[in-house]
Amino acid sequence: HEARARHMLEVMGERALTAHEMAGVLFPDVDPVDYFLAISEVVGHLQWLEVEGRVVHDEHGGVARWRRVS
Repeated sequence: HEARARHMLEVMGERALTAHEMAGVLFPDVDPVDYFLAISEVVGHLQWLEVEGRVVHDEHGGVARWRRVS
C-alpha cells in the first residue's frame, strides 16, 4: 500500500487530479470491464492518503480533485 501511495504522489506531482485522471495514468491499459476496480483502488488510496494528511481534496461543480499537501 505504501509503495502504491508513493507512486500516486509522484504521478500527482503538483497537479490536482480526479480519480479518473489518476486511474488513467496508473492503469492505462485497463479493460473497460475492470475500470470500476481501477477507480475503486485509486479512490481507496486517495482516501487513505487524505487520512494520513498527505493529500487534500476540493470539490467544484460536483467534481473532486486531490492534490498533495506541501
